[in-house]
Amino acid sequence: MIGIDAEATKTKQHIACKVNGHFFIGPDTGIFSLMFPNLKADQIIALNITQESDSIPFPMKDVFVKAACHLNRGGNLGVIGRQKNQLKEVKDFQPTLSADRKF
Repeated sequence: MIGIDAEATKTKQHIACKVNGHFFIGPDTGIFSLMFPNLKADQIIALNITQESDSIPFPMKDVFVKAACHLNRGGNLGVIGRQKNQLKEVKDFQPTLSADRKF
């Protein structure tokens, strides 16, 4: 589970994916593409588990733990979400120099 910047928005979904036989749960912020840049996910789903409370969003407890428990019990990813084709991809940071040789 990854809980960095975990609140769901219109452009950032909660996801679960299976990569190389392991499950990962977290926000689709691009962190997974940095974690395994040379591996393709076997399955990716957008979670459809709703939070219990709108007043204090805490997706680690309200969404991610429920997904993890489902998977730990041997549950299928397709039951807790809908299929996605790809993860959000971000590139690793690379230093560059400008024309005047300043960083």
